[in-house]
Amino acid sequence: VTDAGDAALESPEEFFAKAERVIIAVDCENADPCKVIGIIKDIEARGLISKVAKVLLVDDEHTSSQWRALRRNESIPLEYYLTDRVKDEKSAVDVAMTIKFYREITEARLNNTPIDAAIIVSSDCDFWPLIELTPEVNFLVMLEYDNCSQAYYQRLQTNEIPFFYIDEYYTAGNVELKTEIVLQEVVRELEEGFLSKINLLSIINRALVKLDLRMTESEVTQFFDRYIADVGIAFAKNGSAFLQNKPALNS
Repeated sequence: VTDAGDAALESPEEFFAKAERVIIAVDCENADPCKVIGIIKDIEARGLISKVAKVLLVDDEHTSSQWRALRRNESIPLEYYLTDRVKDEKSAVDVAMTIKFYREITEARLNNTPIDAAIIVSSDCDFWPLIELTPEVNFLVMLEYDNCSQAYYQRLQTNEIPFFYIDEYYTAGNVELKTEIVLQEVVRELEEGFLSKINLLSIINRALVKLDLRMTESEVTQFFDRYIADVGIAFAKNGSAFLQNKPALNS
């Protein structure tokens, strides 16, 4: 839709070179999680994360759980804010993000640590007033080709607000990045769901009650250490779980 050679295009590297303290505000409802995570990883890899005052993620309950992968990154100053819908059909992300952004800018100025630059990660033109009414901050808008309207693109061009298309960003690492995100989600699901419901000591005690047998606490501990502790859980190719190293009397 737009010309990639336009003068307003600016890379994150060029933007950071001119900035002192940057806030990155992400509209989770209008941004691709995988691409945003890739951008943050690239900023870290280039040693630019020290310039980031905060990464602000403003999310809606109906968006992707992929944002958890970024929230787990403890090496970046990150705040995650989940908006609550009053009406099911109406999101509050844009309003919440604007308010949170202004608070960050104001608090930084009052603390004598002013933020001079901001990256808005969203193709939503509702954030134009935020850009227009904050002239003391230099903006870079990160857009997606298919989600940015021609009118918003022209508004950015006319007002010489630099922007950057993230559609092709981090292409080389996309497979690795997606693998990482999927692995994190699978592990979380296992730990919070399947594995959290398994307590082998409870299973031993239920077996004793069912069989009308008694063991002292010491006997239960010895039984667990000898027969149960090394039991593992494996998964067949169809995804079903089975026991590995099943306990046996001759073990």
